[in-house]
Amino acid sequence: MLRVGEAARVLGVHPNTLRKWSNTMDIPSYRVGRRRDRWFTLEDLARFLGGDNTARG
Repeated sequence: MLRVGEAARVLGVHPNTLRKWSNTMDIPSYRVGRRRDRWFTLEDLARFLGGDNTARG
């Protein structure tokens, strides 16, 4: 699992862009801990990069 900054570097975007995509369910994220930090899986990032931009669920 990757934090926002790490996942943003993998995708080559600004962390705020990744947060926006997460908010609109363009890319799945998992809210973890008391602060509800966003975490992303490498599998979801690869799926997103591969063109499967559908929301999970």
